[in-house]
Amino acid sequence: MRKITIFSIVVIFLLAGTAFSEDRDMNDGRGTVAVSGGASGHYPPDAANVILAVETTDRTVGPAVKANSEKAQAVTNALKGIINKDRGDTIKTSHYSVEPVYKYDRDGGERKLLGYKVINQVTIKVKDPALPGTIIDTAIKSGANRVDSVQFLLEEREAICNDLIRKAIAKASERAGVVAESLNVKITGIKHASSECGEERPPYLRKAYAPEEAASRPHRGGGDRS
Repeated sequence: MRKITIFSIVVIFLLAGTAFSEDRDMNDGRGTVAVSGGASGHYPPDAANVILAVETTDRTVGPAVKANSEKAQAVTNALKGIINKDRGDTIKTSHYSVEPVYKYDRDGGERKLLGYKVINQVTIKVKDPALPGTIIDTAIKSGANRVDSVQFLLEEREAICNDLIRKAIAKASERAGVVAESLNVKITGIKHASSECGEERPPYLRKAYAPEEAASRPHRGGGDRS
């Protein structure tokens, strides 16, 4: 689940009838009051990216390229039976490379050419976030030998942010009304409003070691303590 939050939405309302000169607007003589409001919600992903690759090696370039091409085509054909282009799903090559593979002699400092490595990476984007598992299983069975990443997305993020902005502004307006009522003044308009929509990141968690593992880890800084 993604948590989308409106951070620090600030609305400055114009007031009429205020007696606080320090709050008066210098341009039109009316006072202002600044209030803030916020809104957030948890939303499930509505799309996903799966990045897979076929990696092959051989002593010469030709066989490495041929083997890679055959496996990559088999993977693509298998995945075409899963994705739905009418829904907006896509599959495309995102990276292709051919590079030599060397073995380094630590003693002599020389390197020896062992062969060539060919990498064909594809990115599959699907509108159904439940499909990545099926995509990975199918791709591996068809010849893919690398799963580089799986990303869950919110395609409707803009619409979600707009809805949260409306809710945050409603809260800010309610608070401004309480302030105005308490000061016996009226709100006559809005001078300025600003908002920011973003995702809350999960907190960073340090690795917790088991007691026996922690005891075996070396201590840093300082010697024995008595």
